[in-house]
Amino acid sequence: MNKTLVIGYGNTVRGDDGAGIAAVGILKKYYPHFDFLSIHQLTPELSETMSNYQSVYFIDASVEVAEVTKIKLQPEISTGILNTHVVSPQNLLNTCLHLYGKIPSETILFHIPAYHYGFSEELSVSTQERIEELVVYLSASVGTSNKKI
Repeated sequence: MNKTLVIGYGNTVRGDDGAGIAAVGILKKYYPHFDFLSIHQLTPELSETMSNYQSVYFIDASVEVAEVTKIKLQPEISTGILNTHVVSPQNLLNTCLHLYGKIPSETILFHIPAYHYGFSEELSVSTQERIEELVVYLSASVGTSNKKI
């Protein structure tokens, strides 16, 4: 099994919301030694898969960022009940730790700026350009701090 898993997620019929899945399609060409998942939404079952990897990279679209952003994730103590209808990468990391007793040594969430969420299977030009920036960034290296790239 490969040591790195890349999970791109989003809705491919809602314009830029499909950026994570589009990014995975491109990254597969450059990183044959990584494993990839393209999914519509995160589900609790992914925590078992994550427990088998050294590094996990999530890629998602976001209207809250103006440029590609990298966030290093760490488990947090949660006292609430897991809502299986809204699962975040952080929820998965916590579940991974609590159910399997281990987490990837590196878990990163990449946000790609999104501008248009209307019904469309096309990404905006701006979001396509940000995906290209992510590909270039990953080819240089993946560091460990929270920062804009």
